[in-house]
Formats: sequence, C-alpha cells, structure tokens
Amino acid sequence: MSRTSRVASSAKIVYNEEEGIKLTERTAMDIKLIASDMDGTLLNAQSELTPRTIRALFAAADRGIYFVLASGRMARAMRPYAERLPMNAPIIASNGALIYDLRTGETLYEVNLNQRDATDALTALEEMGLYVQSYIGDDYYFERETEFGLNYARAVAVEGLCAGTKLSQFRTDEILKLLVIDDPVRIRELQPLFAKKFGDRMHVTISRPWFLEFTHLAAEKGRALAALAEKLGVSRERIAAFGDAQNDMSMLRYAGVGCAVKSAAPEVLAMADQIVPGHDEDGVAAWIEERIGIS
Repeated sequence: MSRTSRVASSAKIVYNEEEGIKLTERTAMDIKLIASDMDGTLLNAQSELTPRTIRALFAAADRGIYFVLASGRMARAMRPYAERLPMNAPIIASNGALIYDLRTGETLYEVNLNQRDATDALTALEEMGLYVQSYIGDDYYFERETEFGLNYARAVAVEGLCAGTKLSQFRTDEILKLLVIDDPVRIRELQPLFAKKFGDRMHVTISRPWFLEFTHLAAEKGRALAALAEKLGVSRERIAAFGDAQNDMSMLRYAGVGCAVKSAAPEVLAMADQIVPGHDEDGVAAWIEERIGIS
C-alpha cells in the first residue's frame, strides 16, 4: 500500500510486509518536527515505549528535529512517557484542548467547552445511561465507579475523582473534554448520533475503539499543531505526523507528511499520505530510521 506525500518533491514511500518501508524518492524538504499520537500509534499494544522507538526519537532529536507528543490523554497521563523521551517541545494534550510545556509548567494554549454546551451534552449522555468522565484542570471526575472507569484508571495510571452526583449537576465550567467509555460497537453507533446532535457546537470523535470524546470546536490536534509549529518556526511542509484514529485526522491533514500506522481506523488509512508498520511493529521508529538514516 502506498501514499504520495504533500512535501515539495512529492516523494513516495512504499510499505509492504516483505520489504517494510522503502523510500523510492528522497524528499528535498527536510523534516524539522515529528508529531505523534500515543495510544495505538507510538505505544505498543501493552501501552509501552519500546527501546527501538526511544532510540529513534533520540536520534531524531540529535539531528535537531523537534518531537511533539499529541494525545487525547490528559497531561498527567502523558508525563511518565514524556520523561523517557527527548521532549524538546511542548505536548499537545486532551485532543488539542491543551498545549503544555512539561519542562517549564507553562500552559501555552487552553480551550474549554462552553459551559452550556457541556451541560447539554452531559444531560444527553446521562439520559442514555452512559458512563462519562469530565476533565477539569489536571483531574477527571465521574458520577460513580464502574468497571469502565476502573479499567481506564489502571490503563492511564491516573485515579479519577468521584463526584457522587450527576456530572451535569456538578461543575460544568472549565471542562477540557468529556469522555464516554463503552463497548466499541456501541461507540461506533453513538458517534454519528451525537455528532448530528452536537456537531455544530463541539467535536465528537472516536479516539480509541471504546472512547468517544467531546471537545470545543477550537480544540483539535491539527489546530494545536499549527499553533505550536508557528511558535517553533517550522513550516507545515517540514512536519511529519503519525496517528491511528479519528482524533488524529486533523493533525495528519495539516502536516506536510501525514502517516497512519497500518493498524489505524479505515477512515484514517484512507486519508493518510503514507502508511507505516503498525504500532506493534514500531512503525514510527521504522519511518524515522529510514527517513533520517539511522540503524
């Protein structure tokens, strides 16, 4: 499977099971910034950073390339991974609702859901009996503990706070995002339903097969990446971005080279410039190794 990139020389990268990644024409424009989603992209199926991935990212940083973690996760849940990587740039958290510099503790950009929109969405979700989490500041809240919530807390190693009441009747101001957790089949059914109901007021995207996320219309990874790239003085043509889910599509669309791991959702594979090996095959590392010539 192959895609042609948007970079100046229209280089083509081909990936197949037998040969891996093969760069058939070198690009004239050097990459200066790499942005990557975490879960399902940079991390393997065990939510781990492999030694190969860490090595490749440090090699890129040694060559003056910025690395940006861009995740649906809250900043607290990104920090343990970031501390093992060459974080020479701020992170993009909560699907682009937050740009945060872990090195300095500075918030560069933050956009919360409109309070009325958050209240309306929470009410609609609660009326359907769905499990939902509300993200405020550096914490997240839920109405009551469920298996969905317990599994989430274990996966991200961050404990949430029990509101003890319906979230629509709790704090609805300063909410970075709402997260619904359910069975993947149910999530696929819910996404178009809520996109139709609230799509003119907020983004409603699937970030993982079992996650449905609600964020402000100004909160998306692509918009955050554009703002960060401008601050760093990097043109979009010199950006490579990697992702696997709906919430990554704006970032892949903005970057000069938008790469989907082969394990990505069908709609992401369809729009990507390039397809790289899956997240369990160190796909991001493989691309970096080939592109910047490290072994």
